[in-house]
Amino acid sequence: MKNKIICALFLLLVFGITAVDLITPVKEKSEWENRLLDQKPEFSVAALMEGDWGEAYEGYMTDQFVARDTFVKASFVSEALLGKREINDVYITRDALFVKQPTPNYKYIDSSISAIDIFSQNTGIESFVTVVPSSTYIYKDSLPSYASVTDEKEVFSYIEKNLKSAEFIDITNSLEENRSNYIYFRTDHHWTAGGALIGYNEFRKALGKEPLTRQDFKVTKVSDSFVGTTVSKCGAVGIEDDVMERFDKGEVISLDVWDGVESKTYPSIYFEEFLDKKDKYAYYLGENRPALRIKTDSDGGRLIVFKDSYSHIMTPLMLDDWSEIVLVDLRYVTKKVDALLEEFIGEDIADFDTAWFIYSMDTFVTQNNMRWVKVDN
Repeated sequence: MKNKIICALFLLLVFGITAVDLITPVKEKSEWENRLLDQKPEFSVAALMEGDWGEAYEGYMTDQFVARDTFVKASFVSEALLGKREINDVYITRDALFVKQPTPNYKYIDSSISAIDIFSQNTGIESFVTVVPSSTYIYKDSLPSYASVTDEKEVFSYIEKNLKSAEFIDITNSLEENRSNYIYFRTDHHWTAGGALIGYNEFRKALGKEPLTRQDFKVTKVSDSFVGTTVSKCGAVGIEDDVMERFDKGEVISLDVWDGVESKTYPSIYFEEFLDKKDKYAYYLGENRPALRIKTDSDGGRLIVFKDSYSHIMTPLMLDDWSEIVLVDLRYVTKKVDALLEEFIGEDIADFDTAWFIYSMDTFVTQNNMRWVKVDN
């Protein structure tokens, strides 16, 4: 009798969850994990026979499982109670989370170096390259003793040695000197506005300009409840929420955002609506897009930035130095940058004064998108 009751309860639980799954609306995006969720695959006999449909449907069911976020968090708690300090490639410490470093792909690194040199040579634009060290490397002494740490300075030395036409700016020492300050988020892989200022000052130094300080900006706290993607990756609880700040200096005339098909103009580089969402980091410049153009009231030159999302929190720091800033995210580009600029803003690549390639360590050593900057003479 007891076994029958247990069996009945089990079946009730299984069918109950299945029923709730069936009536729950399909979600396109997980706010908690900050990623797009798998959608229900279109059925075909061919896909079923090849096994593709079954694999896709399994991914769909996993992503759309009711109360998925709750189960992710519960899984973290159970693993943490077992003493695990690494969950889903995230190192867990008392005060912060650190993403496990990727293995550098030197084939991709060499390809990127070559493409940047071709860009610099063929456009004649003064070009600079910066790769932002990961918080994992800067705070490597905080990691579990068994953690294997990639020597990122060794990678940076390799890049600097092999670049021929562009100048490499190594910001590692400056970040290490300020590691006791709040320069990286605790719950996210990005750097803070304070960390970004350190990086931007190294760029200014390369241009022969004096460094800026916090006192040169109007600093405003915009959120004290930011929980970033690193938490989403491992489901961690108990890490103090992060603080987001905006550093204002210089005036924005307009922000043009291009989605690859059409552009839309905004009066500000800040998107207030994201402060009420999980993805608060998108407050800076909005969600990832192929290209953006910012016009300011500055009489400075024209800068083109090839970047990933690390530049979003840095962009406000640059407004007073440049009359126009164009930011291009090559991860979302499918054509050469000269053709992209012509289509987006009707301008020639040669019209820019300075180019800055600035990427996180993770992006630069694992992705191969730099081919789009290999413009012709």
